Amino acid sequence: MYIEWPTLKAKVRANLLEDKAPRVCSAFKKILPFQSIQEHTMISGEGLYCAAPLRITFMDYMVSRKQGDIYFFNPGQLVVIVYGQTTEPLKVNKFAEVRRDDLAILSQVGKAVWANTLKPILPTSGDDGRQIIPVVFSE
Repeated sequence: MYIEWPTLKAKVRANLLEDKAPRVCSAFKKILPFQSIQEHTMISGEGLYCAAPLRITFMDYMVSRKQGDIYFFNPGQLVVIVYGQTTEPLKVNKFAEVRRDDLAILSQVGKAVWANTLKPILPTSGDDGRQIIPVVFSE
């Protein structure tokens, strides 16, 4: 699977964990390709999230999160990608992981999305304001 942020000119590869999370992976593959708007987590550490056109109410592979993990946050129906340190100990519904050799790119994307999150929503003098950052998931 590929995850791309066209406006940031960045792309990473990820492996679906079909052996460990078969139901989530099966449901996720059915919606590929899809686009969403990339956001940054606010209290759980260094993570990116986006809404997904998917409704999952079950858990498959519940684990502690680490850099590169991709999980489905059932309460919000969100896909979350961990790019660095996390601040919450709760286990998550992991279904994929970014390939190790793409973690540096993922970290750069995370930092860029965080910097964008901190910008004012409306433009100010000397600043264009917050931008919409699209994310594209594909096979």
